[in-house]
Formats: sequence, structure tokens, C-alpha cells
Amino acid sequence: MNITMTIWKIKQSKLFRLLFGLIGNVLIVVMLFYLITMSIPYFFGLQQFTVLSDSMGKTIPYGSLVYVKAAKFGDVKADDIATFRSSKDPKKHFTHRIVSVDVKTMSFVTKGDAGIHNDPLPIDASRLVGKVATIIPFAGFPAAFFNNKSMLVIAALLISSWIATEAELFIKQKRKKGEPG
Repeated sequence: MNITMTIWKIKQSKLFRLLFGLIGNVLIVVMLFYLITMSIPYFFGLQQFTVLSDSMGKTIPYGSLVYVKAAKFGDVKADDIATFRSSKDPKKHFTHRIVSVDVKTMSFVTKGDAGIHNDPLPIDASRLVGKVATIIPFAGFPAAFFNNKSMLVIAALLISSWIATEAELFIKQKRKKGEPG
């Protein structure tokens, strides 16, 4: 028995088709979820961030997606949850609750809900990204997965091979029945 026949028999097995179909369907659902969660918020002027710490406790669990509406200093008040740029790396962000607003220094005192004490230093208003509009617990994991280019390539290859296998099986079944195509 040659290798081609062995591969064909594996592809025809019900377990292979069920497993491969399930993997393909799960990847398609995850990719659709990703496309929806990434594109729709932009129509409403929201930015998306994945929370990568436990500092907000049960309010915003690790791995959650937060959608942030751009805001200015006067748009936020104490008890709002806001996202800020890091002072060390402006490409990094964090999301905490505003404890107080200092109008004189144009700064905020913040605190993570899981913490006991306020953050050690006030945050300058220039670092404010915006106010959290929506929280989707744990949905940041698929977004983080697809934001990684190598994972996106792997997912695309898996879906492509799934489509190719399904097409090949469909054509072989039609030929077996004597139908053209």
C-alpha cells in the first residue's frame, strides 16, 4: 500500500473528518469573533485593549477586553474606570479606577480594584487615553492570539488545509458516484 492510499484512507475516516471539521469550525468561529470584536467598536470610536494583569480584580479579570472611549480631563470623574498610557513606555497602557481628580495639577489619583492602597504617584492628564465603555471578561485571549502574526499565519494555514481537504473529499465523492466535477 503506498503513502497516497494511506493518507486517502485516513482522510476518509469518520473520526478524521469529524475532528478536522470541528477544528475548522472552531477556528472560523474564533476568527469571526475576532473580526467582530476588532472592527465594530471602531465604528463607535472605541479603542480595544486586552487587560494583562489582575490589578482590577473581579471588576476586569485578567485576559478581559476593554473598549475605551476617548476622553479629555473634564470628561472623567472619581469612580470612573479609565485607561492611561504608561509613563515608562507610551505604547503600554493600564486600566484603573479614578479615586480623585486634582483640577489644580490636572492629575488623577488611581487604584486597581484588587489593591488596598492608591497607586503611589498621581497620573498626569496628558496620559489619559479614555474612559472604559465596555468590558468583555476573558475575551482578550483570542484577540491576543490573533494579534500575534505567527499565530495568525498558523490559523490561516489550518483553515486553508481544512478547506482543501473538504474540497478534495467532495470531488472524490462526486467522482465515486459518477457525477461530473
